Amino acid sequence: NYNSSATIGDGSCNMNSTNIYGCTDTLAVNIDTNANIDNGTCRNYVVVGDIILGGIVFYVDESGEHGLVAALEALPGTYEWGCYQQLVEGADGYIIGSGYQNTIDIINQGCSSESGNITAAQAAINYEAEGYTNWYLPSYNELLLMCNNIISSDLINLTSINSFEYWSSTELSSQKAIGFNSDPFNAHDLPGVKMMEASVCPIRSF
Repeated sequence: NYNSSATIGDGSCNMNSTNIYGCTDTLAVNIDTNANIDNGTCRNYVVVGDIILGGIVFYVDESGEHGLVAALEALPGTYEWGCYQQLVEGADGYIIGSGYQNTIDIINQGCSSESGNITAAQAAINYEAEGYTNWYLPSYNELLLMCNNIISSDLINLTSINSFEYWSSTELSSQKAIGFNSDPFNAHDLPGVKMMEASVCPIRSF
């Protein structure tokens, strides 16, 4: 009765049992579709670490009703930020909540990568998971929060995200944008030349 969604053992392990304990309430935000016995953990509010809405929750605002979800895996391969030698008007937002507009500004600029492949912003916009299509490239503060709350915590075990260099959607100049190296032993800002290739982990808001 192993439950791959469980994060805390509840003493219910049984090598011969077909019982799977978890939340079985279809109206709860943390319903476990694998469970066949309710264990009293159902709730109607979202917390960091919930795997819902297409990914893993890494931020919830003070209202408890809105937040940010990261994809459960980084996109395959690496991408240039793009727009080298071009200044993208409006794509300089750092704060939480600015990633979507940054991404739209990059897309609207219509610029490309030096390699001819799609940009990091385009890769994020193209992403789809569990029917959700409104993904985007996080702003720097959103990326930093994602790295701190997922990659540098036990939540990393619930995802396929790894310690890599990730692009944010925050532009620094016509030549540089900012990302983050998420190595927990050597985490640091990554002010990179836009033609440099780095990983992309899309996020979406709820």
